[in-house]
Amino acid sequence: MWKQEIDLGIIEYIQRFEEFYNHKVEYSVTFVDAMENNVVGVCYYWSNGGRSVKISKEFWALSHDLERESLIFHELGHCSLNRDHTTETIAYNNYSVPRSIMYPYIFGGSHYYEERRDEYIQELFSGTSLKRSIANIDRVIYN
Repeated sequence: MWKQEIDLGIIEYIQRFEEFYNHKVEYSVTFVDAMENNVVGVCYYWSNGGRSVKISKEFWALSHDLERESLIFHELGHCSLNRDHTTETIAYNNYSVPRSIMYPYIFGGSHYYEERRDEYIQELFSGTSLKRSIANIDRVIYN
């Protein structure tokens, strides 16, 4: 019989996700020693419908709270919400920044994630963002 495992250091972030999602995470989320190609987290989909998440111990040890949160939310976005990566960006103080936590690279350590955290979380769970301009476009509204 399958047994769920969640490594101790990850529990707090799983609980945050569950509070926003209003559902339990019912698959394993565990640390691994090494991942290839600078990957720091992966959601695995199994042929029997099961899922699991693996997180890099090295990244976790070197990251702070919001980096950890954005990584866990990103991977659970794949496994629980069936979200794919998006490379869309928005304009922010003359820079182009990720529009979604589902951006393929972790950016939770950035000041713009911290300043716009609520919007990023809203977008993750709703699939839509607040009214923001996309880089090089005057204004786009997501419905």
